[in-house]
Amino acid sequence: MTLLPIQTTAEELFFRGWLHQWLDNGKKKQWTISFIGGFLFALPHMANPEVAGNQLFFPIISYGSVGFMLAWVTYRDKTLEMAIGAHFANNFLSSLVVSTEDSAIPSVSLFTTPEVAWAPAAVFSVIMVPIFVWLSGKWKAKVAS
Repeated sequence: MTLLPIQTTAEELFFRGWLHQWLDNGKKKQWTISFIGGFLFALPHMANPEVAGNQLFFPIISYGSVGFMLAWVTYRDKTLEMAIGAHFANNFLSSLVVSTEDSAIPSVSLFTTPEVAWAPAAVFSVIMVPIFVWLSGKWKAKVAS
């Protein structure tokens, strides 16, 4: 748990910092960058123990939609703080409130389940994207001052 802020910040620096800038060559649309970034964010998460033995479609949708959301708010906000905070909050809550027996983040949580129900998790993740973007106020681009 003490390494969680370092882990989430490192992932965000790579995916929303370096990779996002590399993808944004001025020619691509925000949708394209966010979809590609979300998909690339999902790929290393397929090695997580809770994904093992599952069909990859729903885990990719679940992790990919979160990656899309974080890329979208980073693109709109032009900073990494919101993505780092949201990523940390997601991992923190998923490790302390409800976790799986073979979670990539081993911890003692309030509720433990033998495995992730990936189909509902993917649906929930997709539904949360517009809600989070709307609540964050990042639906519209940040106006340069």
